[in-house]
Amino acid sequence: MPKWNGGLIVFTMFVCYMLESMFFQRKMFISTQVNLGIISTLLSAIYEKLMVVDLSGEYSFNIKNAAKDARKNSRTTAGEIINLLSTDVHIFAEFCASIGLIWSIPLQICVAVVIQWYLLGKAVFAFIGIVILVIIIEAVVSNFLKNFQLLKLHTWEKVFEKKLTDIRANELKSLKNFLYLNSSNLSVSLFVPNLVIFTTLAVYSRWIGHLDARRAFTSFAMFNVIQHELFLLPIIINLIAKNVVAVSRLEKFLKLPNRTPYVEKLISNDELPVRITCGSFKRHQNGNLVLENRSLTGIVGQVGSGKSTLLEAVMGNLLRVSGHVKIKGRLGYVPQQAWIINASLRDNILLGETYDEEKFNEVVNACALAEDILQLPAGDLTQIGEKGINLSGGQKQRVSLARSIYQDCDVYLFDDPLSAVDSHVATHIFDSLIGPHGMLKNKTRLLVTHAVNILPHVDQVVVLDGGCIVEQGTYQQLMDNGRYINKVLTSFEKIEHKLSKRNGDEQIEHRKMESDTGFNLTADYNNESTGTITWSTYNFYLKLLKYKWAFLAAGSFIAFKTFQIISYIWITNLAADKHLAELYDELRNESSHETFRSNTSHQTIFFNSDYINGVNHHLKVYGLLLLGHGIFVALYCIIRTNTLINASRRLHSSMIHRVIRSTMTFFYDVSAGRIINRQALHLDIFYLEVCLNIEKFMISNKVVLFLRFSKDLDAFDCTLADLFHQTFYLLTSLVGTLIVVSVMIPVFLFAAVLLLLLFLALQHFYLPTVCQLKWLSSNSRSPIYTHVCETVDGLASIKAFNKQKMFVRKFEELVNENIACECAINAADRWLGTNLELIGAALTLLAGIFFIISRDLLSGSIVGYCIAASINDSFTLSQFVMISSNIHITMVSLQRMKEYLHVDLEDYDDDDDEDDERCKDKKQADKKLSTVKPFKEGSIEFFNYSMKYKEGLDYALKNIHFSIKPSEKVGIMGRTGAGKSSLISALFRFGQSEGSIYIDNYDISKLPLKILRSNITVLSQDPFIFSDTIRMNLDPTSKLKESDAVIWKALEQVSLLHVIKSLPGQLDFFCEANGNNFSVGQRQLLCLARTLLHKTSILILDEATAAVDVETDKLIQSTISREFKDCTVIIIAHRMSSTASCDRGGFKNCHAWGYQDNVAASLFPGGIAVGLASCPFHTTNNFIFPALERTSGRSSELYFLRKQQ
Repeated sequence: MPKWNGGLIVFTMFVCYMLESMFFQRKMFISTQVNLGIISTLLSAIYEKLMVVDLSGEYSFNIKNAAKDARKNSRTTAGEIINLLSTDVHIFAEFCASIGLIWSIPLQICVAVVIQWYLLGKAVFAFIGIVILVIIIEAVVSNFLKNFQLLKLHTWEKVFEKKLTDIRANELKSLKNFLYLNSSNLSVSLFVPNLVIFTTLAVYSRWIGHLDARRAFTSFAMFNVIQHELFLLPIIINLIAKNVVAVSRLEKFLKLPNRTPYVEKLISNDELPVRITCGSFKRHQNGNLVLENRSLTGIVGQVGSGKSTLLEAVMGNLLRVSGHVKIKGRLGYVPQQAWIINASLRDNILLGETYDEEKFNEVVNACALAEDILQLPAGDLTQIGEKGINLSGGQKQRVSLARSIYQDCDVYLFDDPLSAVDSHVATHIFDSLIGPHGMLKNKTRLLVTHAVNILPHVDQVVVLDGGCIVEQGTYQQLMDNGRYINKVLTSFEKIEHKLSKRNGDEQIEHRKMESDTGFNLTADYNNESTGTITWSTYNFYLKLLKYKWAFLAAGSFIAFKTFQIISYIWITNLAADKHLAELYDELRNESSHETFRSNTSHQTIFFNSDYINGVNHHLKVYGLLLLGHGIFVALYCIIRTNTLINASRRLHSSMIHRVIRSTMTFFYDVSAGRIINRQALHLDIFYLEVCLNIEKFMISNKVVLFLRFSKDLDAFDCTLADLFHQTFYLLTSLVGTLIVVSVMIPVFLFAAVLLLLLFLALQHFYLPTVCQLKWLSSNSRSPIYTHVCETVDGLASIKAFNKQKMFVRKFEELVNENIACECAINAADRWLGTNLELIGAALTLLAGIFFIISRDLLSGSIVGYCIAASINDSFTLSQFVMISSNIHITMVSLQRMKEYLHVDLEDYDDDDDEDDERCKDKKQADKKLSTVKPFKEGSIEFFNYSMKYKEGLDYALKNIHFSIKPSEKVGIMGRTGAGKSSLISALFRFGQSEGSIYIDNYDISKLPLKILRSNITVLSQDPFIFSDTIRMNLDPTSKLKESDAVIWKALEQVSLLHVIKSLPGQLDFFCEANGNNFSVGQRQLLCLARTLLHKTSILILDEATAAVDVETDKLIQSTISREFKDCTVIIIAHRMSSTASCDRGGFKNCHAWGYQDNVAASLFPGGIAVGLASCPFHTTNNFIFPALERTSGRSSELYFLRKQQ
């Protein structure tokens, strides 16, 4: 054959390869764009459905089938929606983009098998048999792997340290089994292709015919095609299975019934603004309600009587059974628990409305926000963080109130907004805003309230009981003739003072806008800024693996890859063996030979001994090489598995040690949006709730927050190891081929080096770019999940204000930003793929040219092997860059975990380095101290104590000096942000301090934190209920699992016995997310029952009754007085009724305590009760005293905060 003919073949190969590359990259680009379009469309469809769907318990949508029955009547949660958006949508889109593979894979396998049949005849049956056997083995192993992945627990998602340790132990056991099964699968995938080649070629060479170069390397090419398609086949099957589940969940949600609008909008001015006629709803019984124009209606009732439910009925958020609801004009709604979006304070108030400076200022003044805004760093443009984390509870409620007022609605629904603010602020808001002479005097107002003292000032009072309207009329009419109103008032605590009439020129001194923590809480604890990875991270990975085991695994890998390459070369020797070819030709020519028979289609040859011996020699050597290959494959898989398990155990232990002992600054800085994004693909609803309520777990020594790391640790356990394996496999293939071809044709090495330099230049340009793009994509995804969480939390407000289109538009903007990043990544990937395949094609072209030039020096078999290897390496080169870039990106997870191993630590003393003699002595001292059991009495003394949360910040507390006697009940009052909660932080040693605090004469700075914190109990303002059973909520650590009687007794003590016994399943009744199937008061009572079950000698109530009605407040106070009579109780509150039972009261305005005996006598001759009750806003000598109830019979001894000069 002339050289030009060979050149034409090589050039044709090059052109075909380039055309294939162009079509493939174009196909990938289009399919990815379609994928992104499907994602965008589905995300929008789900979000728009969220705006109209009925999310009540009647049509519950639950992802967890295991809890289906228990949660039959639960509402859809934010976590379930996020699961749809982050997981199911992407699975469906991926399936749609890969749908072409469903028919192309079987087609390519069939074509390759037909070609193999043509080349190798009946020997192909040996190949088919082994492939079928391998598919069965892989299917069984994959089934086990799937089960283990379902069993795999997400390590960092548990909130109790003991449970976390137990779960990690179980996870490591499952992970070990998972990795061993995965290694078995890996061994099969690495070893079987060579076994298939050996078996097929052995059968053909031994019993059918001579294996020449044409058959050998064409069959090799077909083997590669079939191997690649078989590699994709289980992936596609798994994708189909996942898609079936994902589509069923998407279909179930999208088919949920829409909320049927039953509220009739009235237009005529003659109509009454609100009218409910014979209204009967799912959670509210038959009733009639009529509101007059410009009237103020107060709604009262006991806990769980249906006050908030009545407002939901008016807004149209309940399932109507019968009756009619008619509304005239726009609705404004203020929920009981303030809803805040992650935006500026101004945007929270405007909520899409046009900014009118005069109107805005009027609203913020009426809501007592003007002074707060002045103290903000950027005024009303200050970002207030997720869930308003930079604001106190009272501030959030006032922002929520201002939002409603700014909307300029016709009918306002207020769900007890005054209970979350200080008494003087509540008075100001009622007088200037809600009351008869307030800003809304010409609007129709429906006010749920527990402040009985404002009822005489409303136009109509509606009394609810058991979900029914039982009485309505003026306050005087109900007092004269009503029965239920007396029942309600009797259950409420009597408030003896009336609302004071104040002149317009009275000045209200507002506090300085400061968070108790003293610093901005919106910062993210993320040093991952741009996704840049340093070599120290790779070195950290090797340290975790241990250098010797990492290098031993790498050595085993190189060894088995070397055996594989040598075995391929040895097969080329069989095809190139001229002596065997001559023997075979002689047999063909001697057609009369007794050992030779042939037919027209295939040859069946009974060879003579020389030919058989030659073939057997080659097959034996190939078999030995295959055996060595298998041994090193097994050795590599064993070392890899054990190394990964030990490294994962070490990493987890180190992170547990560091994060549990980190300072509170770390927890303050965690962002919930990023937490969700970290673990979006492995989302568990229950733990998402913990994530979204991260600020509620700052106190308990048993509770820690690990949600953030589930995705990162999973990346280390599974993803990163697989990526390194694939990269190393591709790298050794490239290097091996380069070495073999360069040995055959040394001049090829120079061309390969030039192309390699070009490849490195492309990679150097591509990697930083795509890392930046993927970092942007990840960052643009977090706001999507945050926006969805905010939407679910504030759905009632969004619908009430008719802002659905605004939020849908915002969601689409966020999705478009993320899709834009993904499109850029797609373009970058296609650019890289095109250039790399161009380099690969050039490599094949150069190799072909060199082989043509040197054809007289090389055998056809060697040329065939090198051409086949260079073509395969063109694909390998592209895959290598793609996967190595994924490693670089995935290493971000490890870098984040590495950064968490360097967080600032608290002075935790329970498990320091045991080899340190000093630490050993300290441990022994701490152990001895723990046996003393401090805090038996509960006396507390602050001695010249100052505290700040971290360096560079002002003091949150300064020069505090006071004492609390054993078993004393002390109330602490003060305006929001004055530093009341900082006292709690001080007792738990959360900040940097000066001075001393003594508890039972023990200096707490010398006590182990575990002992200190486990002997103090806190009941906080925001009751948190896990999405689990009541039993688990009351006994999270399962200490009382054998003693239900103790739990029932605690429920009886908090007056929830009959309520829980009436529920299906009783203690096993499933609580909704955040306890949404209980009222706020009932949630707090459940938390109180939990406190009773874990009683200590010191109890702190951190505004525990701020968001509950007066009846629940009274019940909590009476329970504490009865059950904690021998304990020291510190009550932080803004409601005087909450501190009426205290032995002493403390008043906080700024940052320092002063102490004075008989202060009231010196200020008010009539005494503290008379003087302060008659002067609700009295300012004297820089002391501020809020309005107080009478405290006759109590000590006049007083603690207060002195204003800083």
